[in-house]
Amino acid sequence: MATQRRQHDSRVSLIQGVRTKLGFFVLSVLVFEGVLGAVAGVSTGTPATVTIVGMLLVFLVLILIVALSSTQSLIADRVPLSVPAQVHDFCRQVEGYWWSSGANPGSIGFLLITHDEPCGTLILDGQGFDADGKVGYVWHSKASCVSRDLRRLYYCWEGNLRSTTSDNLHEWREGFGEISFRVSPDGSNSADEWFFDAQFASEAGGMKKSADLQRCTEPEVADMKGTEEKRTALLKKKLQVKRHAPVRPAKDEGAS
Repeated sequence: MATQRRQHDSRVSLIQGVRTKLGFFVLSVLVFEGVLGAVAGVSTGTPATVTIVGMLLVFLVLILIVALSSTQSLIADRVPLSVPAQVHDFCRQVEGYWWSSGANPGSIGFLLITHDEPCGTLILDGQGFDADGKVGYVWHSKASCVSRDLRRLYYCWEGNLRSTTSDNLHEWREGFGEISFRVSPDGSNSADEWFFDAQFASEAGGMKKSADLQRCTEPEVADMKGTEEKRTALLKKKLQVKRHAPVRPAKDEGAS
C-alpha cells in the first residue's frame, strides 16, 4: 500500500512539474519510449508496426500543437506584478489635471497625470498654450517610475514644438525630468518640476528648465474642455496672473 502511495505521489509531482514546452517535450519522449518498449516486448509483425507508427504520428502532432502555440506556459500560473498599495495610493492622490508655468515664457502648460495601475506608475500628457489659445507644444512620457519615498516621479519624455514660422508642430524633442509633489489633505496640491531638453544639451544655460505645478480646479478643467472662447479667456487670465506673480528665488541646483 505504501509503495502504491509513493508511486502515485511521484506521478503527481511529475505532472505538476510540466509547466513549460521543454518539460512537455521531455515527458512526451519518456512516455513514448516506455510505450514503445512495452509494445516491442509483447507484439511482433504488422500489428506492432501499425501501433508504433500510430503513436509516432500522435507524438508528432502533439509536438506541433505545443510548438506553434503562443502561450509560454502550459498552465495559467503566471504571477502578476506586485505593486505596493502605498504606490497606488500615491498615484491616485496626484492623478488629474495640473497647470505648469515658468518653463516657457509667454505660455502655460496643461498637464494630465494618469494612474497606470498595472505598472504602478504615472503617465504624463502635456500641452502648452499661449495667450491666444494656440498650442505651442505637445509632449508625453515614454517611461516613468515613482521614487521610494513616494514624493517624486522620474520620467523620460518626447514631444513636438511649434515652429516659429508656422503653426505646425514638427520640431521633435526628447529628454527626461523629475516632479517633486507636495500633496496636502486639504487639496492645495503643488509640485516642482525640472526637465532636460536633449535638443539644447550642448547650449549653455539651455539644457535644464524648471516649472511650478498647481492642480487645476474642476471649473478650470471644464473651461479647458469647453468652448474655444472659454478656454482662451481662462488661458489669458492664468498668464496674466503668472506675469504679475512674484519671482521666486532661484534654487540651488546642487541640492537637487
